[in-house]
Parts: sequence; structure tokens; C-alpha cells
Amino acid sequence: MKKVISLILCIVVLCCGLVACGGDSEIPDGMKRAKDDSKIYTFWVPEEWLEIETNSDAALVQVQTEGSLGNKAVLKAETVNAMAWPISDTILKDEKLSSEEKEDKAYESYVTDYKTQLTGAFTEVSELAEGVSVRDDARLYIFTAKHNRIYYKYYMNVIVANGYYFVVTFNFPQNNLEEDGNGGFKETESLDKAKFSDSDYLETMDEIVTLFETNG
Repeated sequence: MKKVISLILCIVVLCCGLVACGGDSEIPDGMKRAKDDSKIYTFWVPEEWLEIETNSDAALVQVQTEGSLGNKAVLKAETVNAMAWPISDTILKDEKLSSEEKEDKAYESYVTDYKTQLTGAFTEVSELAEGVSVRDDARLYIFTAKHNRIYYKYYMNVIVANGYYFVVTFNFPQNNLEEDGNGGFKETESLDKAKFSDSDYLETMDEIVTLFETNG
């Protein structure tokens, strides 16, 4: 699991610096399928968003192409990624646990491992606050972290189903960076002074998460 979470963090960094087939699903209005060769999940995103090749079964999609700030600093646009991987057999085969307890244990294990690896790659990592997901079978975790002098806000939807973790994560870089006159940007003084565009995408996030299909 740690290797997979490391892959997630690699995708998050790309965002910062950059089971049965679901192919017969009807295309929702205004959406397209990302990672359309995936047999593990079906992932719908707005058709005008740009899909980035990851050379893996993980999907990575940007709201728009990258924008530059000054001559050197590059700030990626808002992104969403989707991944899936098996839950540990240690949890799934524990006969002492009920189905509900196994599910709770799976979420607990995921959050613990994710937080450990997140703090190794980012600074000023906030607590993972549990929000209210639009799905009954998912848990939503919201947090902020700093990478390469930029604050990011994340909405991470974790679904435990069919012996798998399915994770859909939205990533918002701060939108109020100022140029420093040298082709770079001024570092924001503190998190409370960073602004994000997440409120502009609440309906879209809900739609993407609602339409996400776990195949298998």
C-alpha cells in the first residue's frame, strides 16, 4: 500500500509541477471518459478538461493547460486524479472483524499511511478533516499542504468497495500568488492569506464523484 500511496504523491507532485470493463457505460451530457482503457473504474470528467498521460492506470486531468507566472515559475491549473488498488489481505481476511469493522479498519489504515507519506513530501500539512461526501459509499477528506512554496487544497474522496480502495482527489493550487519582479513569485506569508478556487468547482466535483463507477 505504501508504494501505491507514493504513486499518488508522485501524481500530486505532477499536479503541482505540471473487476469488469465499464466501456459500455452511457456518456453523461458534457462529460468524457478519462483513462478509457481502465478495467478497474469508469471516470467521467468535463469534456473540455485536459487529460494528462501518466503511463499507469491512474488518471490525471487538468481543468486547463498550465499557466506561467513570470519567466521561471510555473503554476499548474486545478486537477483531479483517480486511482484504485487492493486493500491489504491482513484487513480483508481478519475473521475477528465484522464487515463494518473491516471497512472502518481499511479507511483508518489508508488515512494513517497517507498522512505519513504526505508529511515526507510536503510541509505545513494540515489535519485531514472529514467532510460530507455526495456518495453514501465514500468518505471525503479535506486538507491543505505546501509544496515548492505554494499552498494547495485537496478534496480526497475514498471509496472502499470490492476489496479495493478507489480514490478521487481534487487539487487546487493557491490563486493569489504575486510576481516578485525576477521571473518568480513572492511566497505567501501564511496559509490564512492563501486563496483557492475550490468554491468555483463544488458542483463539478460533486458531479464527477457521483458519476464515478467502481467496476468489478
